[in-house]
Amino acid sequence: MSDELIVALRRGEAWARRQLYERFWDLPYRKARRIVGNDGDGHDVVAGVMVDFMDRLVHSFRGQSDKAIRAYLVTATISRATRYQARKRQVLAQGDVSAVADTARQPSDPLLRTRLERCLSQLPPRARQVLRLKFGRDLDNTEIANLLGVTRAAISKVLVHEQKGALSRLRRCLGSSEPEVA
Repeated sequence: MSDELIVALRRGEAWARRQLYERFWDLPYRKARRIVGNDGDGHDVVAGVMVDFMDRLVHSFRGQSDKAIRAYLVTATISRATRYQARKRQVLAQGDVSAVADTARQPSDPLLRTRLERCLSQLPPRARQVLRLKFGRDLDNTEIANLLGVTRAAISKVLVHEQKGALSRLRRCLGSSEPEVA
């Protein structure tokens, strides 16, 4: 990878991010897709690896070959995809939705985590539960439906009809110093 591209990635330039995706996306995506079993989850896994690489790890890479970077990205993708699948299996085996919501991914910043929890508590219970399972636990609609004992169509309805409103309320709540009243 050229020094120019590394410097541009460190500055967060869009053209450099696009070039990184174009250059390195295919092989990690194929590996992730094979492990997680579907396109959407495979995409999410590789996107997370790429974002981590661009946001944190690109600072430690200096003059490495494309081959070395590709090997790193593939290894990180396999690791993340394997953890992703194990987490999904564990959640499905437990069948305890409240335990799933309590162990959802949370921001590492304690202040942001506190604000996010306060804002989430303002959402309707079903929207809060579905959003935590979808975005906090990386479950797909079928898995959420199985955990909640409802149809997949019901989950899709919640996501389609409530997600936009719920997410916009969360954004407004997190953007303000005081949470809004629902």
